[in-house]
This record gives sequence, structure tokens and C-alpha cells, in this order.
Amino acid sequence: MDRNRPGERAFIAGSSSFLYNVFTGNPQFQGGHIQFATNRFIPGAVYQIQSGTDAGSRGTEISVEWLKAFGTRAIAVSGRRARIPTKPSPTPASSTVFCRCSGARATTPSMKCPAGRPSLAHVIPAAAVVKRTPIHGLDIEPVKPYVAALEDSRYPLATFQWKGMSEAEIRATVERGQVVAVQVTYDPGWEAYANGKRQPIRPDAIGLMAIEPACDGPCEISLRLHRRHREHRYTRDEPGRRAGGVGLRLARRRSSSVALDALDRRAFLAAMSGATQPETRRKIA
Repeated sequence: MDRNRPGERAFIAGSSSFLYNVFTGNPQFQGGHIQFATNRFIPGAVYQIQSGTDAGSRGTEISVEWLKAFGTRAIAVSGRRARIPTKPSPTPASSTVFCRCSGARATTPSMKCPAGRPSLAHVIPAAAVVKRTPIHGLDIEPVKPYVAALEDSRYPLATFQWKGMSEAEIRATVERGQVVAVQVTYDPGWEAYANGKRQPIRPDAIGLMAIEPACDGPCEISLRLHRRHREHRYTRDEPGRRAGGVGLRLARRRSSSVALDALDRRAFLAAMSGATQPETRRKIA
């Protein structure tokens, strides 16, 4: 993924979503820790995509709409020779439709899905921001105008690049009446600076970010998570980390994954190989 689809979000299911965070810095839909998701809409969307519950003939349409709304560009599914054939994955029909442009089939281990634009930032009209909270995973009406705007070629492309665990850079051309939609979970600690001036960020109705840059032309936006909020998030995870081992340190990644530093990688791999302190192993057991 790092080599072939750098920076693009993937839908990874089951335990693979946890391991995915160790070996790649690419973002993913559920971040590897669905139980720690700060965006309450992600678990519902993931469940709907994987199960298709009560969707009937609209199952594919609903799943694809959620995948696009959260900026997914690739899907991992169980193949014919998968060791865990029952591993949860998107329904075959939705996987095939979503990825049909690549010519991939639902029985392949992974799929490239060139639907939409690859960036996690998009210039859209302010009116297209999701305003009504979906009732459940079947309720995609609120996100339809949003998804349509994300794919509308009339609006200029925006680039999005992570600069670390808690900072990103966005470049776009923005006109009056437009906002920059960012497919990253909103948190009160995020701050946005457009061309050096701080600008407001607000959450949309599915927990993602909308930046109002007040630009009329080229716009360079610096997105940063305030240090106090980073410390609060890590401190809040300490009990879970002690009870579950160093691997749980990966829980507080940027929305749907960030790159681990070398220390995190070494610590996790040591824990997985059993090279932990005896008292830690007893706690995990």
C-alpha cells in the first residue's frame, strides 16, 4: 500500500486492521480499534458495510455510499485460499461494484478502487456539508449531496498530506461560499491556519471536519491537533494500555490511522513475539 497507493484510505476488516497499522502508515476506515473509535458513526457504517442488514436490494448502494463518504480507496477481502474464510469483509456485491473500474473480482485478496478523488481533503460548496445526523446505517440520504460534491469535477482538487502524528497540510484553490471538507474525525483540539490566519473548523453530521478558510484563491492550510488534547487522549488510554499490553498504544491514531514511529513499531513487535517483561505477560494473560 505504501508503494502502490500512498496516503489512500483502505477498508480493512477483523484483526488485520490492527496489524495493518504496524506495517504501513496508510490510513484506514476504522483505524484498527473500532472499540476506541471517537467517531460514533464509524462502527455503524462498518457494521452496515460488512453485514448488509435489512438493506435488501439497496445493500450495494448503501455500502458504496458509506465507503465514499469516508474516503475509502481500497478494500481487503478474504480470498479463496484465506486461512480465515469467515473474516468479516464488505459484502461481495458492494466490493465488486465499488471496485469495478479496476476489473477486480470479489474473490481477490485485495482490490484497488479508483472511485472518487484520492485526497482526504475536498473543496465543496458549504451547502453540501452533511447537516442531518443519519438515524442508522441504512439512512444515507444526508450523505448523498456530500458524496456527489466530493466527486464533482467542477470543484478544484485539494491535496492532503500528513506531516506527523498530529499535523497535516492542505493545498487548494477555494472561492467564497466554499469550504474544505476533510475526511478525518473532528476533535475540539484541531486548529486550522489558512495562509497563516487561524480559521474555524466545525464538525459535520457524520463526525468529519469542515474548514471555513475565508480564502478567495490559492489556499495553504495547516491543520494541527493541540498538544493538550493529544496528552489528554493518551492519558485516557493508560488503563487500557496497562491491561492489554503495549499494542493498545496504537489506539489513538489520527482518524483512521497514522504512521507509527520506530519506537512504537519495536515495542509492538516485541510484545507480539512474547519479548515482554514477565509481569506484563501475566497482566495480559
